[in-house]
Amino acid sequence: MKILYIHRKKGFGFSFEQLFKSIQSQISKEHEIINYYQNPELNIFQEAKEINKIEADIIHITGGYGIISLFLKRKNKTILTIHDLNHLIYDLKGLKKCLYKLIYFSIPFKNVVRVTTVSNYTKNNILKHFKIRSEKVNVIYNCYPPIFKCFPKDFNSLNPVILHIGTKPNKNLEKTAEAISNIKCKLVVIGKLNSKQQTTLNKFKVDYENKINLTTEEVFNEYKNCDIVSFASLREGFGLPIIEANVVGRVILTSNTTSMPEVASDSAHIINPYNVKEIEEGFKKIISDENYRNTLVENGLKNATLFTPEKIAKDYLDIYKEIIFNNG
Repeated sequence: MKILYIHRKKGFGFSFEQLFKSIQSQISKEHEIINYYQNPELNIFQEAKEINKIEADIIHITGGYGIISLFLKRKNKTILTIHDLNHLIYDLKGLKKCLYKLIYFSIPFKNVVRVTTVSNYTKNNILKHFKIRSEKVNVIYNCYPPIFKCFPKDFNSLNPVILHIGTKPNKNLEKTAEAISNIKCKLVVIGKLNSKQQTTLNKFKVDYENKINLTTEEVFNEYKNCDIVSFASLREGFGLPIIEANVVGRVILTSNTTSMPEVASDSAHIINPYNVKEIEEGFKKIISDENYRNTLVENGLKNATLFTPEKIAKDYLDIYKEIIFNNG
């Protein structure tokens, strides 16, 4: 089988690319992989012309460039992955929202044979906001990177290292900083801090370290070195840090909103991300209750088995084979 993956332009982001790199590490063992990245020097008609020249049994648009499907010839062999609808639902209004909805979702949905998405939460949002048949939308979860492995570590209850993933507004760093202001700990933040976030961290006298532009290997090292993973996000389409914490064997605190309870199941301490006191009490319980911590870690290791690169790659291959079988 020859699979053509169409990605958004390089440098736009990292998460989609990392996910499909992990999946391709398994699929490429038996199948041919071709990667095409959106070229900002070409207009969409020129790009479609180039893509239509590439021989492939399946065309998979990995996210962010679904509009290209309108101009592809092999629509009956083209699938699209949607990672979330949160920007559409929470951030946009008026004409911008209408145009975004049309370009990124409505048009692509009509020009692909199948849509995959990364959680039941996101699938339900798709069905709620768009006229699309439920059977056309398949949930295939994200996987953790192949280099992530279990790495046991003694828990530092006197001065735990809390790893906070992400600095975008939805990652809720400000409330997290306030929640740990009365807890002796060190906070490691992955992601570029803005001036407001720095001011907040200093206001609450948080002992913190900021790290940016990390490789996957370096991120893995941060998981290995921490005691707790903080992911009190306001909204997510999936929530990969939950699974990354699970597989490394670190206890994680996450939110009761959007997709996160679905992904975490019983492997995380679940809090209301809008309630600072609840976040604080969650961290304190994790730090003080060894049996509780150990239970969450054990549950996490079991939960991680549902999100291995091998399993998720097989789920995608099953969809590819079904499409090929149905369309000749």
